[in-house]
Amino acid sequence: MCQYSSNHSFAFHHLTNFYLLSSCSVDFELIFPPIIAVLLSEGARRLEELRVPYEEWHLAEGHLDLDGTPPEGIFYSRMGASSHTRDHRYAAEYTSAVLAWLRRHGRVVVNGSRALQLQGSKALQYLSMQTVGIRTPKTVVAVGKEHILEAANKFCGSPFITKHNRAGKGLGVQLFHDVGALNAYVKGPDFKEPVDGITLVQEYIQSPESYIT
Repeated sequence: MCQYSSNHSFAFHHLTNFYLLSSCSVDFELIFPPIIAVLLSEGARRLEELRVPYEEWHLAEGHLDLDGTPPEGIFYSRMGASSHTRDHRYAAEYTSAVLAWLRRHGRVVVNGSRALQLQGSKALQYLSMQTVGIRTPKTVVAVGKEHILEAANKFCGSPFITKHNRAGKGLGVQLFHDVGALNAYVKGPDFKEPVDGITLVQEYIQSPESYIT
């Protein structure tokens, strides 16, 4: 079982059974032999070129017998935090159960439950980066429109942005230069509630060049 796209998994049978599930990207060559790194990074197309058999699991929906036993193998997760934007609202939650099931049976999982947890929360990502000494912008976690406005007051008139805590594709990202503009936004028709209810209000840092790589 190994997941390649944000809501699929594939199972490889090559010397040992190899299974993938979906989460966050890594530099595979740093932690795997070259052939495994290629399989992980290029997915099903490369597997087919190498004639490595695999099985696809679609985790946007399904059922899981907790009394069952998972197949022997190595599992790799690539579940995306923005899967809910592709009409797969509960894919991440279902994947979480699958990963816990695999862990319960002692299976080797790359990007397991902790990776999925980090993938689904920018707040946890920032805290984890701070733990290892990586600086992050000042960020306030807020739930509820009034608390979003209160959080913005902490920036003392400096520009700030809002973003969804669990997201991808720039969901909820807006730039504001004052709390009045934010007030109009959160109380207007364009405001979208984050899927987990958490909005991040964050210090705006002007980049040297305004584009996303």
